[in-house]
Amino acid sequence: MGRNTIVEYYGERPFQKCGYCKGRKCKINHVEFFGREETGHRCGYCKSKESSIADGMWAHYLTCQDYQDLLDRGWRRSGKYCYKPIMDRTCCPQYTIRLDVTNAKLRKSQKKVIKNFNKYLTTGIRPKQPSKTDQKASGGGEVDEDNNCIDEPCGGAREVKAPKMDISFTGGIVNGADPSKPKCRKAKEVRKERKQMKQKVNTPHEQITSKQNKNKEKTYEEWIDGVPEDAKIKFEVKLVRCCPEDEDFKQTFRQELEVYQKYQIEIHKDDPDEVDERQFRRFLCEGPLVPVYGDDDEDEDLDINGIPSCGLGAFHQQYYLDGRLVAVGVLDILPNIVSSKYLFYDPEYQFLSLGTYSALREIYFIRSLYRESLSIKYYYMGFYIHSCLKMKYKGSFFPSYLLCPETYMWKSIEDCFEKLDASKYARLEEDKNKVAEQVNASDSLILHKGRAMPFQVFISLVSSESEISDHKNTVEEYTTLVGEACKSILLFRS
Repeated sequence: MGRNTIVEYYGERPFQKCGYCKGRKCKINHVEFFGREETGHRCGYCKSKESSIADGMWAHYLTCQDYQDLLDRGWRRSGKYCYKPIMDRTCCPQYTIRLDVTNAKLRKSQKKVIKNFNKYLTTGIRPKQPSKTDQKASGGGEVDEDNNCIDEPCGGAREVKAPKMDISFTGGIVNGADPSKPKCRKAKEVRKERKQMKQKVNTPHEQITSKQNKNKEKTYEEWIDGVPEDAKIKFEVKLVRCCPEDEDFKQTFRQELEVYQKYQIEIHKDDPDEVDERQFRRFLCEGPLVPVYGDDDEDEDLDINGIPSCGLGAFHQQYYLDGRLVAVGVLDILPNIVSSKYLFYDPEYQFLSLGTYSALREIYFIRSLYRESLSIKYYYMGFYIHSCLKMKYKGSFFPSYLLCPETYMWKSIEDCFEKLDASKYARLEEDKNKVAEQVNASDSLILHKGRAMPFQVFISLVSSESEISDHKNTVEEYTTLVGEACKSILLFRS
């Protein structure tokens, strides 16, 4: 059998704590619906009486392509739990934000962060005053050094436990290959076309850098690489696969855990008793993504341009100073994008603005992936919350785009500011005739008693009229939320 995504859709689950506004209650979808509460508790950011509301599902297996498609519908994951804010009801609307790295331009403040970092590497001398410019993201979400605002699932989903269920898969999907998708191409053809595309570019480096002006402005790479060979401090960046764990990750796991615990306790003021190995693994190490390796040229679900040598899946990007681990970025590398999930660092090095620097370094990394595969070109920075000052820094990365919550089309962030200034929730697409793609429940694939089947076949096996109605309502809501991805994802139904 091929690689299939398997998820379980959740109904609402009340009485959870919101990771953004710290409200005492919020709701997460669970298969068993509890009914919606009309009121919540006071929000720590917006001070309103509502709280955070999101749809959710548990992903047992998730292909990289399917997860990328979910991101483009406003979803996000924490471990194996996937969640999607109910934008027109939640107290802090969270808009998916992405950056086109091929046209990335550095702001003056970002250049300053790079200069300070490179100066420290060159001289080994720490600045007298800690930098106050850092505003990246702890997980595609981050902010100032003293109170990072992280992309954390609404409802404190770090604590969502895996449902105990049998997801064994004993048979193929009834309909076979999806006729709506292009015919699979041979690996030889893929490699040949990829080679031809690369030959069209005189120098890949020149293709993705901004056109130099008359003053010979530095390229993005020249800014990042501006450290002399005889620098006092040796700086290294390493990429390790965290799920499944490769040997490099296993060997450095204890170092990562130590840095993570320092970060959570000192920066986020977490209870030391709650920041343990189990929580770290569940939140930032374990996940549902099905890995794709760099030599897997024949994967049928991948873009014709192939994949980078590092492969696709869940990774940790480690930052070392003179051999000491000082920061870790948690990344999902997908067919066309890299999604930043989280960042944690040693508070002792807070003066280096590691939050902002790591974001700039991740953009640098994605540009290198683009030169290699010609397909990965977008940097997903998690959620943008216009009503939260600590999140608005993400809009400083240029050129950035927000996902319209109604049409799922991308809009330049500069064109969205006026709408978001007027209302925290807004339809970002101006053309009222444009709508989201229409998907029917009958398009969904169901995993039932170890067998994959179309939704209509599953319904024919249900005898109770009330159960049929419940299943239809749930699956219709699910297909509306995930869109075309429902045609390749197996939705578990008991």
